[in-house]
Order: sequence, then structure tokens, then C-alpha cells
Amino acid sequence: MSAQCKGCGAAIRAETVFRKIDQSGECWLWLGQISRGGYGKHCHMLAHRLVWLFSGREIPERLCLLHRCDNPPCVNPDHLFIGTQRENMNDMDAKGRRRNSSQRGEANGFPKLTVAIVKDIWRLKYQGMSQHSTARELGITRAAVCDVIRGRTWRHVRDAVNP
Repeated sequence: MSAQCKGCGAAIRAETVFRKIDQSGECWLWLGQISRGGYGKHCHMLAHRLVWLFSGREIPERLCLLHRCDNPPCVNPDHLFIGTQRENMNDMDAKGRRRNSSQRGEANGFPKLTVAIVKDIWRLKYQGMSQHSTARELGITRAAVCDVIRGRTWRHVRDAVNP
């Protein structure tokens, strides 16, 4: 059985996809490439969509595939269901998973930094350390340091640490 990649048109074989799944638990975890949102990816497609198709089910045009288990790397078709984009957004809101500008810092559900790290960024800046050295010292990217210092992210923490 095979499917066609929506991005590049390549044929994707079911055997190739199922080799990248750990089916030992209730959630079938994707072991291949993971997207920034935590979802499995294969070729140019989300892995849970491929497994859904390989399980003999269809995804109607303009509809989404939602997770009952709220576990993005899970590809178990029994944990998935069809819904509209609005239902997907409502489901994410109900589970606290949607990125929302009103949810700042660690409360947004997807933090790359913590308040403690942001305070360390400001402490090191005031000590005269470069952004590059700060990033290396804290094990984060220079872009993350730059975003904090320029006020693009974590603005709500800056006032708490100004000398």
C-alpha cells in the first residue's frame, strides 16, 4: 500500500512509515522526524495523517485530524478523529495547547525559555557579556538571547530584573 506525498508527489510506502512507529504503548509514538509543534513528519506530510490513510480511512477535503490523546507524536488511528479547523482550535483551547498572545512566558504551553533563564540573560547582559557568549553559557540560541534583549519576547520579565 502506498500514498502520494502532498508536497513533492513522491510515493510513500506503508512499510516505510510503519517502521518508524513504536507501537508498544497505547499511544503509537512516531520515531522519525518531528515538527516544531511536536508532530511526526514523513516526507512533506504529517505522520498521523499518513497512518490514518494507511489504516483505510479518508480525510475529507478541508477537514483536520485531531488527537483525542493530546499527544502530538502519537499516530495511533484510534486516538484520532476528523474535525473542522474551528473544532481543532476549540479542542486546543480546551486543552490549553494553543499558542495565544495573551499567554506569555511559561504559561503559553510552548516555552523555549524559563523565567530563570530570562533573568540570567539580563544578569549576563548587565555584566557586559556578549549575546553570543550568553547563548553559549546558557545553552540556548543567540537568536533567543537577542529576542529577549530587544523586547520581542519575555518583555514582562524585563522590568523585574532591571538594575
